[in-house]
Amino acid sequence: YSLQIRMQRTRLQQSAPKLRRKKNRGGNICGDANLMTPLLVIVAFFVLAGCGLLLEFGRVSPSSPLAAVQEKVRKIAPQSLRRQVEQDPVVGEKPAVAADAAPEQPAPLEDAGESGASAADLVASLPHLKDPTPVLPIFPKIPNGESLMDDLLNNDKPTMAGIIALMQKFLSELHKSNREFGQKYEHGAGHGMEIVEHFFDLAKRYLGAFDEAYRGKSIFPVREDDSVFLSLAAYREHLLADTMEYAFDAAKNPEKLFIGAVVQNCFGKVAEDGVTVDPSGLPCKTGVQVVGKDKNGRPQTKISDVGPDKNGIEDFCSRPKYKKYCDSGQVRVLYVHETES
Repeated sequence: YSLQIRMQRTRLQQSAPKLRRKKNRGGNICGDANLMTPLLVIVAFFVLAGCGLLLEFGRVSPSSPLAAVQEKVRKIAPQSLRRQVEQDPVVGEKPAVAADAAPEQPAPLEDAGESGASAADLVASLPHLKDPTPVLPIFPKIPNGESLMDDLLNNDKPTMAGIIALMQKFLSELHKSNREFGQKYEHGAGHGMEIVEHFFDLAKRYLGAFDEAYRGKSIFPVREDDSVFLSLAAYREHLLADTMEYAFDAAKNPEKLFIGAVVQNCFGKVAEDGVTVDPSGLPCKTGVQVVGKDKNGRPQTKISDVGPDKNGIEDFCSRPKYKKYCDSGQVRVLYVHETES
């Protein structure tokens, strides 16, 4: 089409008469071939496009009124366009197939286990997973965390490491502010709205900015490597490691299984920075325990001091059979303090 338009433009420029300027009461009206040429080129384009659409429309019945129109179009259409249509299969018409030819089958999906591809290869092939996201120790420092957060929020370069770094930053700031409010209003004389407003400010600064940057679109491209993602939310869950072990044991291709876990535990006494934890002693509390009944038959309850909760991620990754899944990047985790509930 572009070749035909250029040829038509050349003809128009050679043959179009020069229009001289004329005056009338309203002023000057410029009539120049240079002004008419674009209009005529546009008309020529739509004519050629219409020819192409009619030619590509497909075969019709000889008795159809459209058949006569198509025949005329074939006569007036450029030879190069007719040749292209004759070479291409007509819409709705199947190409000829030999009688003894077997029907074409789709290529089977490649099995990672048989092809030798490893989980590490899958991770390395995805830009948003290339940055390391260590699962241990708890609240691990993400390498280049500030830079990854900036790329996530401002440069449209999302990574899992950047998201985890952002969430850790938000939770750390929230923990510090909660401690400050706790000390400020330790006698219960605090103003509730001040606490709520501060929380909303933090949420807007971190979570709101993240939502605004990717609202209405996918954060990461949809993976088409037959991988399976398992999302786990574990609140003081002592069976987390067993759950993950069962998942990998039951998977047909465990190298294609990826787990994302949010682990909310009492890890110990938390320092002011919201990250450092002292697990010594009995820094945690149990839930409500029924310890007996009173004289009226009503249950008696208490809350006891206990040691830190069992970290299911640490338990799973320390098992020799499953350590490789943690090392290959198939397990990603975000830690949350139990007190942040």
